[in-house]
Amino acid sequence: MNDNLKYKKQLTIKDLFLGKYGSFFILSIILISSSCVYAYEPFNEIFKYLTIILFVIILVGYIFYLKLNSFVCLFTIYFLLLVFSTIYNNLSLVTVFHTYYKTISLILYLDMALRYNCKNVIKNLCYILSLLVFLNFITIILFPNGMFQGNYNSLYWFLGYKNIHILYFLPLIICNIIHNKFRKKKISLLFIFNLLMINFELLYCFSANSLVTFFIFELYLLFPFIYNKFQLTNARRNYLLYFISFILIVLIRIQNIFGWFIEQILHKSLTFTGRTFIWDISMTYINSKKILGYGVEETEIIANKFGNIAFTHCHNTILDLTYKGGIISLIIFSIFLYLIVKKLYKTRHYKISKTLSVALLGIFLMMLFEARQASLGFYIIFIICYHIDIIINKLKEGHIEEKNI
Repeated sequence: MNDNLKYKKQLTIKDLFLGKYGSFFILSIILISSSCVYAYEPFNEIFKYLTIILFVIILVGYIFYLKLNSFVCLFTIYFLLLVFSTIYNNLSLVTVFHTYYKTISLILYLDMALRYNCKNVIKNLCYILSLLVFLNFITIILFPNGMFQGNYNSLYWFLGYKNIHILYFLPLIICNIIHNKFRKKKISLLFIFNLLMINFELLYCFSANSLVTFFIFELYLLFPFIYNKFQLTNARRNYLLYFISFILIVLIRIQNIFGWFIEQILHKSLTFTGRTFIWDISMTYINSKKILGYGVEETEIIANKFGNIAFTHCHNTILDLTYKGGIISLIIFSIFLYLIVKKLYKTRHYKISKTLSVALLGIFLMMLFEARQASLGFYIIFIICYHIDIIINKLKEGHIEEKNI
């Protein structure tokens, strides 16, 4: 009798923590806290303490859950390596914690929640991200010149600087597509509304990298046969293409061959808005500390090193990983990405896997020119891709997802 009561109590606690309402509350706090609420008191203090409390609860909950997988293990190794590198370089561990604790919370929680009830989690993510993108849309309408200005006169709206918006837009559309599949709908009013909002925000704020990233994904939604023909729905091929592109663009600078066309016809800079200068500086520093890197530094330290207040990271994910954690960090993160790619490749004959593979292609493109490996949207996409088998099995239960060879 007592054992039965105990069992029911455990189920209730687990359901409160990972169930429909629990996941909505926890994910809302984590995601909202990463918006520009940090710029306004007392919201900053409220969300800071709430997210730290949630971090502790999620960490304890995950320890009791005790269902480790390769995704979480590799990210843990990657994070511990950053901690070690930071200590080795006599830097503050507070910076590491402040930079990554929300990311850790999100990864651990989504890993548990997707395995517990992926349908509810995807639905909640869809609605939460829709709300955040809508609030960003409202702030763009109300404050066309930005809610406030950051360093180098950069404009910030509810979701932050324009280059970061894509890491909310892409996860939103992915979650919206999967949510529609669970509801046995190809399209919905919410999906159309979200697409219209995103396109308006991208065009108004105008981040070239974000525009191209989303255009790659949006074009697939309209003309999937083009991507199928050129095998751009193949995650393994896209993964290889990413590393080849890094060698050609960042190391060899193949774009210089097309200098006349890029500058005279497209009226674009061969430096990618100064990014090639940052790449050169970061490679110089990397050569001095190849193995363990420089650890997680304050943005002011990086800006002073790179000689510009706007240069707060390497503007390339591979370079940024190597700068912070050395070659070891790059290898671990590459294996981490390969695990995701491997899952998508195994399920490549399913429509949803093809959609996620194209989204990953867009992310790889963004990674050539940005370094956002601490951003939450990054890991929402990654962990959904990693748990694609769970999502497909759940869709199969409702006789929804069919193979599309």
